[in-house]
Amino acid sequence: MQTKDDSWCSNKKVPAAQIRIVRSSLKQSQISYIRIHHRSTRSSHQEAQYLHTEYCRFTILTLLERLTPRARGSLLVYLIVIPTHNPLFPFNLCSLLAMASSSPKRLLDLIAYVDNVPLNFEADCHPYYRLYLAPDPRPHGYVHPDTIARMPWPASFSIDHKEQTVTLAAPPQGSSNFSAYANASFQEAIDSAIDKDIFPILHQEHSEPFRIVGAREPVQLERFAAPLFGIACRGAHLTGYVRAPDGSIQIWVARRSKSLFTYPGMLDSTVAGGIKASHSPLDCILAEAMEEACLPEELVKSQVRAVGAVTMANRNPRNGLMHSDIIYVYDLELPADVVPTPGDDEVETFILMGCEEVRQRMLAGEFKPNVCPVMIDFMVRHGELTAESEQDYAEICQRLKRRIPVPTTPE
Repeated sequence: MQTKDDSWCSNKKVPAAQIRIVRSSLKQSQISYIRIHHRSTRSSHQEAQYLHTEYCRFTILTLLERLTPRARGSLLVYLIVIPTHNPLFPFNLCSLLAMASSSPKRLLDLIAYVDNVPLNFEADCHPYYRLYLAPDPRPHGYVHPDTIARMPWPASFSIDHKEQTVTLAAPPQGSSNFSAYANASFQEAIDSAIDKDIFPILHQEHSEPFRIVGAREPVQLERFAAPLFGIACRGAHLTGYVRAPDGSIQIWVARRSKSLFTYPGMLDSTVAGGIKASHSPLDCILAEAMEEACLPEELVKSQVRAVGAVTMANRNPRNGLMHSDIIYVYDLELPADVVPTPGDDEVETFILMGCEEVRQRMLAGEFKPNVCPVMIDFMVRHGELTAESEQDYAEICQRLKRRIPVPTTPE
């Protein structure tokens, strides 16, 4: 391979980004490996490596959007390009860098960041394998090829590489308990994967059971394993708020503990949690409200309002895993003298913010990404975002309620 600087990799709109491209053929090529260095000071050095070719475009945009214009001055991107006759994701790097040169300034960008799976994914999900629970003809998940290759599949699963499907066979003749059979099959695969430490996402530990949404009979698998099988995950978020003397809304925002494994120190919904297989969304809210915010169950149960759901389909740019989200949203108007208080080690503190401050801090990247659509949905429902004040209003409303590519009901 030869290193070459040419007009293809230079763009005056992005003077801060320094790019070196190692390539053998530019026209017939695909990115096979990305290595990104970010040096904010001479002594600090952060490196991220991404191996999945089909996610390069989103990865580059995501990483650059998270950097301030000044920080981009110390960004060095190496793209190793290899020849191929069938590129999975051809793209123009110049246009991507131009797009990324200005950080997201629209609420719609915050939704698109977490809802990044195409709307036609159900019909065209390449390179993922559809997950079937026989005899149900509907796909209940989408499994990445790496997972297909590395998962220690029990004999109850069959893989069809030509059709790109993975199917849990119907129970053996004479067995009438599909739930027990299916649960045992998934658990056998997960147990083996944990024992052999195959997937980092499992952290070599077990987690609470999540329901496979839309299955004809109750089927569950462990929470950490849900993205490996590409199923829809259920979550519940409660937005606690108060009315100021002038009538304006102020939201109680949680700051996540800095010791958390995911998104430490970032801003979050007042109360939020994943819904266990045996729980309803309200069960989750009542439990989490007490555990995370010390809000009495009697108060929450009598005053909370179920106000709908936000749906998303996400493809993780770091590992390529895809899953859908169904987030059930709840509102709770609190008396002025009721103050949420951290009740466990997951929340550091609660901060009261006006809607405009929430908006600005979302755009500044201070919020956990999947919380942003929940906050935007709250603002839409309470008239804080309107067609008159928000240019993307109609599309925002549509994106918050997108169709996800898996069934949500048994039939």
